Amino acid sequence: MKPYSVLHYPFQFTLENTRLKVLGDAPGLWYGTVYADSYIRNSQAITESGILAVANFSTVTEAFNFYSDYATSGDIVATADSRLYVEESTLEGDLVAYNGSTLGLFLERHSHWRGRAYVGYGEAELAVYLDKTSSWNLTGDTALKNFTNADMSFGNVNSNGFSVTYDADAPANKPLARRTFNLTGGGTVSPA
Repeated sequence: MKPYSVLHYPFQFTLENTRLKVLGDAPGLWYGTVYADSYIRNSQAITESGILAVANFSTVTEAFNFYSDYATSGDIVATADSRLYVEESTLEGDLVAYNGSTLGLFLERHSHWRGRAYVGYGEAELAVYLDKTSSWNLTGDTALKNFTNADMSFGNVNSNGFSVTYDADAPANKPLARRTFNLTGGGTVSPA
């Protein structure tokens, strides 16, 4: 079971046969006040900032000349709920969610991710799904709302000494049965 329902959002973005290299402090993908699905196929993403994707309540104006947040826009700024569906791709960088937003990463069909996931500010939710052919190379401790791995031996996760925690009460984590799993490299997957 994937960490989110099969509902797909009307806002969609696709990178196919693409090499995305983002310079400076910017994340590779930014989701501000949007409910969106991104599809990444046969592509590579590398960021100098080390941040692959951000989900936040803030937004950039249509003219791209002003960054709007709660302080400047008040209640009209909403959270982001976004998902990245990845196939046959290699991604580097962290997933970061802020202020009530959600961000999910689905790695399928021989995809590889090097990074970690964390909440940047406030409360937010992060989810990761791995099929048996995909892998995750951890670069830091990670706390997830949902963690679904088709390989229940977790042989496709290299911890590099870092650990992953999951919400034991989340329905998507029911197959994990509140257990702790040892990872290659010395880390663990355990209930929060």
